Amino acid sequence: DPGLDAQDFDQKTVSKTLKLSEKLDGDNAQVTASFSLFSEGDDSKREMLWSLKKIDGKWKISDIASKT
Repeated sequence: DPGLDAQDFDQKTVSKTLKLSEKLDGDNAQVTASFSLFSEGDDSKREMLWSLKKIDGKWKISDIASKT
C-alpha cells in the first residue's frame, strides 16, 4: 500500500497507533501520519507525509512521501 509504505500490516495496530498532524497554507495542506505496522519491532514504525491541494473546493492528494 503506497499510503502506508508497506506491503503487509496489521490494521488494528495501524489504527491504534495512528497520529496525525497537519499544516494548512491556503489551498495546500501537508498531513504527517505516524504509526506502527505491527505491535512489535522498531522497523515497523512509519512516518508518511501526505501533500494535498484544494481543487474546485475538494481536497486532492498531490503527493505521498515516506519520511522513514
